[in-house]
Amino acid sequence: MARHSRVPGDDRSGRHSRALRRYESLRLPRTSRVQAASKENKTRFHLPDGALQRQRDAQIQDAATDWFLKAIGWIYEHDAGALPLGNR
Repeated sequence: MARHSRVPGDDRSGRHSRALRRYESLRLPRTSRVQAASKENKTRFHLPDGALQRQRDAQIQDAATDWFLKAIGWIYEHDAGALPLGNR
């Protein structure tokens, strides 16, 4: 049976740290955009009754689902496999 002299979690080579930084650099732009869109939706979909709410409802109704798909299509078109991985 093989014995490991390293303590679990010990990353002397820094490989895990570099991998996590790389992962963050690849994910940060997209996740930031998702968060920004969510923040906009907080306002958009929770308007108090009134002129702005009626205007929003009319825009959604006029465009039907096409408006919604155009607004969020980029989320579902994402291909994580197409990201440049660089050195592994």
